Amino acid sequence: MAEALLAAIREAFASRRYVLTLHTVRQAEERKIAIQELEEAVLAADAEIIGNYPEDERGPSCLLLGVTMKGRVLHIQLSHPPTVWVITAYEPSDEKWTDAKTRR
Repeated sequence: MAEALLAAIREAFASRRYVLTLHTVRQAEERKIAIQELEEAVLAADAEIIGNYPEDERGPSCLLLGVTMKGRVLHIQLSHPPTVWVITAYEPSDEKWTDAKTRR
């Protein structure tokens, strides 16, 4: 399931068929995360889904862990396809995460 979901999300990103919410754009600007970095993290060979939220109130979504070409670790919450919405993106903090995959 997670592999098929990741493949569908990557396909959407590779063909630039994804949507950024206004919230995401504002957060990315605040956090100095470039759109290119979002794309790099999602399309990274070692990107993985570390959380799946099929019952999310806004619709099914997942949390992806990816690393940019410059080594920046990002968490990106995305809606499930067919329309992939980028819900939020951030660098995992030491206060909330013991490592990039494990929530405190």
